[in-house]
Amino acid sequence: MSPDGSQLWVSSNRDNVAYRLDPDTLEVRAEVPTGKVPIRLAMHPGGDYVVSSNYGSGDLTVIDTSTDTVERTIPVSGSSEVAQVTLVFSEDGTRLYAAETATDTIAEVDFASGEVLRRLPTGPGDDGLAVID
Repeated sequence: MSPDGSQLWVSSNRDNVAYRLDPDTLEVRAEVPTGKVPIRLAMHPGGDYVVSSNYGSGDLTVIDTSTDTVERTIPVSGSSEVAQVTLVFSEDGTRLYAAETATDTIAEVDFASGEVLRRLPTGPGDDGLAVID
């Protein structure tokens, strides 16, 4: 859901797309292609972008919510074997954190550059993520 409540986004793992829905009627307003198996979505805190975590292709698809188009693809894990799943933004929107479940790591990504800054070790099976300040 966008911060202002005007957009609801869902992804289809089968069809490799993200859908923008009207939150009141649940009607599809836009369909945007993603990478393979878009297993999770994260909304940028400003509402300008929604990002899909693509399990099957190990990358992130950045969607511009004002144009419903793919702005760019960010390579992160590079393989479905890494099991990149949950995705969350930092509160200020400058960082993305992607859980890499099969390697028990979290990839920290600079949103502006798309660079993977580091990988943080976790316990076995990391998945759910939250950023707490």
